[in-house]
Amino acid sequence: MENERQAVISAVEEAYVAGVQNKADLALARKGFAAEFQMLTYSNDAVDNKITVEALVERVKKAKAENPGLVTTHKILLADVVGNAGFVKIELHRNGVYFFTDYLLLYKFSDGWKIVAKTYTKDPAFAQA
Repeated sequence: MENERQAVISAVEEAYVAGVQNKADLALARKGFAAEFQMLTYSNDAVDNKITVEALVERVKKAKAENPGLVTTHKILLADVVGNAGFVKIELHRNGVYFFTDYLLLYKFSDGWKIVAKTYTKDPAFAQA
C-alpha cells in the first residue's frame, strides 16, 4: 500500500507540480493526467467552470508570462490510496507565498496513476494547516 501511495505522490509531483505549475509543459502534464480530467471551479455558491488540462496549462503559461521568475513549491499535506483510487491534498506556494490548497483525485490505469479531477481553494486560512 505504501508503494501505491508513493506512486500517487510521484504522479502529482511530476505531472502537476513540474509539468503544469513549474514548466507549463502540456506533454509532461499529459503523462499524469487522464484525458477526461476536469478542474472544477467554484464561485457564487455554484460550480461554475470545468477546466481541461490544456486550459490549466494555458493559465499557468499566462501567469509565467506576466511574472517570468515565478517558481512554485509544494507541500504534500495528505495522500491516501484505496484500491485503484487515490487522493492528494497539496499546498502550493508561488515565490514563497501561499497560493492554493488543491485536492486532486486519481485513478490507477493500466499505464499508471492519473489525475482525473481537481478542486481548490485560495483561502489563506488553509495555509496554516
